[in-house]
Amino acid sequence: MKKMQKFNKNHYAHHTMIRYFLSYFLPLFFLMVSFFFIIHGQLSKSYLDMLNEQADRQLNYIKEEFSDGLMAIDRTNHSLISNINLILSRYDSSSWSRYVAFREVNSYAIANELVEYIVYYDRLNDDIYSSGKYVVYDEGSFHIYRGAKSITFCPDSYQNSITNQLIYLKNEESSCLLYYPYNDIGNNYIIFYVINEVRIQNMLKSIVSDEILATALVDSSGQTAVGINQDLLTPYLSSAESDDGILQLDSQTTVQTCTGLYSDFSVTALISNRALMSRTNQIFSRTYIVLFFLGIASIFIVLYAMGRTYLPLRRLTQKIVKNPAPDQSYLEQLDLAFSDVATENQNLQKKIEKYRLSMQKSIFDSILFENHTQNLLDNVDSFFTLEPDDLIFALRMRITPPYQTCGQSGDTGSGNRAVPQKRTAGKKFLSDAGI
Repeated sequence: MKKMQKFNKNHYAHHTMIRYFLSYFLPLFFLMVSFFFIIHGQLSKSYLDMLNEQADRQLNYIKEEFSDGLMAIDRTNHSLISNINLILSRYDSSSWSRYVAFREVNSYAIANELVEYIVYYDRLNDDIYSSGKYVVYDEGSFHIYRGAKSITFCPDSYQNSITNQLIYLKNEESSCLLYYPYNDIGNNYIIFYVINEVRIQNMLKSIVSDEILATALVDSSGQTAVGINQDLLTPYLSSAESDDGILQLDSQTTVQTCTGLYSDFSVTALISNRALMSRTNQIFSRTYIVLFFLGIASIFIVLYAMGRTYLPLRRLTQKIVKNPAPDQSYLEQLDLAFSDVATENQNLQKKIEKYRLSMQKSIFDSILFENHTQNLLDNVDSFFTLEPDDLIFALRMRITPPYQTCGQSGDTGSGNRAVPQKRTAGKKFLSDAGI
């Protein structure tokens, strides 16, 4: 039985020590884990916002650069339709006139790097002047060849527009990006410009990085006209085509769109902060190693703190508390122990006070009646009980004349004398019942 009690005490002490240790360790561990998640989340959001701002500036720069190139094409177009040699070639079908017209068209194409080639069609003479690829006009449609592949452009489909148009053509074989200036149906010519896609790709490629994963020039229907890594961007174009801003895909990825080009074209980019966060996580990994050793040092600090606080408290409890309660802490046990001691002190004080009163009664009684005092002293324990005293003292005294005159008729030679009488005193104990 004693071994079982000892085991329970040791088990209780061990359990209390674990709880005391966890009271230090758990808050520290919680703070460290919370610090990681808070900092990681804040850094991720901050980096993504920063990347979106940078991407917005870069996309606007590409848009402005591309718009400036289209405005330059428009100026080229005004100059081209006013060229005297081209105007005269409509009324002169000689070979020399055609050569001069071709040379003029080619010179304008070379002057603008955004233009791959120019196609000029003379309706009066049914002549086509192309500065680049082979082009055939047949039944109101242009067939633009790129090697063995061709794509068809029908101007009549875009004749109703009164503005310059940016047109993206695509079929199963080929694709082409055109700039088609406004042309009145009554004119004797048709001019359109084939855009240099390599130049646009270079513009888009200039902003691609580890954070801007893909960029593309997108038409109004959500098709990618020209792009870099457009396969990454294509799945999200249907959701981002009408958004002039940021489309949040997840906590680390966004699609940003910059609109305002001809014919509702836009420049779109796929942005991710995973690369930045990967580098940040590497930094965190190295930091965790340092924090691991700091955690070990913290455990020793906690143990030292326990040695300064917990162990003295435990030793004090073991000295003061006789019967420890397993379901109570050391502080609760000490509080109960001190309360019991305070109660005992109050009871002891009451006993001492009763003893003092009893001693006063005893002294007073010894003066009056010695025998009764001896009987009271035989029962000393009665002085230390907390029961109310049921005895009171009363003194009754009768006084007689101190001298009495005695005379006898036969006595001679003697005079009158005083005979001392013994003073009597009596004591009577009465109960509190009124006896």
